[in-house]
Amino acid sequence: IIKNELDLSDSHEPMAFITVGYPLKQPKAPARKTLEDIIFKLKK
Repeated sequence: IIKNELDLSDSHEPMAFITVGYPLKQPKAPARKTLEDIIFKLKK
């Protein structure tokens, strides 16, 4: 599809694309982990 849209010849093959622009909606921030989820206590 992209090769046709860019009118590339058969000797050219798209390898990578970088998308540019802004999202339609701002994504929500991921939930923060609790302190208990992060800390591992060692017992003697």
